[in-house]
Amino acid sequence: MSEDHYLTPLAIELIERERSMEPKLSERARGAEDAGLIHIETIREMQDAGFFKILQPQRWGGYEMDPRVFYSVQIDGSKTAEDVNAQLAVSEAMMATDRLS
Repeated sequence: MSEDHYLTPLAIELIERERSMEPKLSERARGAEDAGLIHIETIREMQDAGFFKILQPQRWGGYEMDPRVFYSVQIDGSKTAEDVNAQLAVSEAMMATDRLS
């Protein structure tokens, strides 16, 4: 089996969505850093793009994908906006914790 078997069509689409968001994230990064907050538009766009569902179990409406998909989206995004990727990581961790309780 190929090492890339986790790169399903949806996984590739999610990675491409992140790449298409990079110009917007880059524009907002400075303001977000200065304010110490992530723009609500950015969070909405990440939600609409499906990033918060990457690791979420299917039984709770998520994609339940290989963690490497999440890391690929996060690593690509870290090139433009570290704060946004921190938000993505925290959101995924919070969702996982909520489902355990």
